Amino acid sequence: MFRKFLTKNNLIIFLCLIIFSTLLAIFALSSRHPKSAPIQAFNVDQELSTLSKQNTGDLFKPIRDNLKELMKRGGIDGSIQLTDKAFVAGLIPLDECHSLMHLIGHAAYEYSNEDFHPIVSKDSNKCVASFQHGVEAQIVESKVNIMQAVPELKDYCAALRQVLPGITCYHGAGHGTMRITHVAAKSLQLCDALAGGPETDLSDCYRGVFSEYGNMALNYDGDTGEYIPTPSTVTYDSKHPLLTCQTYAAKYQDACYSQLTKIVYQGSDIEGTYKNCQDPKYTRSAQLTCTRIISGIYSEQTLYKNDFVAAPKIISTMSKDFRDVYVSGIKLGFLSYSTSGVRKDWQKSCNQLQVSDRQRCLAAYE
Repeated sequence: MFRKFLTKNNLIIFLCLIIFSTLLAIFALSSRHPKSAPIQAFNVDQELSTLSKQNTGDLFKPIRDNLKELMKRGGIDGSIQLTDKAFVAGLIPLDECHSLMHLIGHAAYEYSNEDFHPIVSKDSNKCVASFQHGVEAQIVESKVNIMQAVPELKDYCAALRQVLPGITCYHGAGHGTMRITHVAAKSLQLCDALAGGPETDLSDCYRGVFSEYGNMALNYDGDTGEYIPTPSTVTYDSKHPLLTCQTYAAKYQDACYSQLTKIVYQGSDIEGTYKNCQDPKYTRSAQLTCTRIISGIYSEQTLYKNDFVAAPKIISTMSKDFRDVYVSGIKLGFLSYSTSGVRKDWQKSCNQLQVSDRQRCLAAYE
């Protein structure tokens, strides 16, 4: 989700939180496939081997650019399995897995003739639940009026929870709505209209809205990771981006802080990034949320090539509440890997902390 934030133009690419559709034409299927359509023989290991031989570096772009053909031959399941296996094998990092699963979710809704029922059993919890996010976003984007999506989004959430009890809903709906409106206030109205359904906590929808807001601020397509060479359609305080969040009602602010933190991120300068989170102009809530999210980004990046997370030196200088959110933040990275069956060394990561924090850190993952 977060590896591609820093580019040669010193801009940030986002997945998701994640994460997570303007280039969907690349993946639009040339014809609708009835549910009974036979899938050609599709060997995931062979497909990955072929892609690896034909390409150098990680496989994000080859999978993305060949997704239409991969889905034609392997169907939804084959596309999900191939992407997940590429992630588990270390051929793509978490942020790219998130983006690909998001795109597969978009295409899956179209593939099933805009009927979500055949696809609720898919592995939507892989790579930070991004398949589910893509489905939700496509439900919104398929409607003439975004509010027409509300009943179907509620039904999809209810059906999904029959397969994955407790999973959160509507993050993708927030993304899709913001992509259409380009106005956060209007997009948040869609989120609030989802009240009274199976999801009682609408904060993940709010996060979806502000995640897409952050993508637009940085001129990146949240699905494909491509730079958008046109003026941004949203505004923000470039020196103190989290102050933008304080212009929204209190119930939206934490979601906004968590997602606009991507603008604060300074790539390899993790110490400087943590200092940016401590900007005295920010509320304490903003500072803590920023610290937690940056820790999640740092964790996911580090675990792509390592089995544990070494604590930056600045962490030991922080007060206890900030050290605690560091722990909860790096845990996000570990959980993102564990949902795909990739084991990393939490205990060694905890042992990087000062003695007074180690036990709390170990207990946090139990």
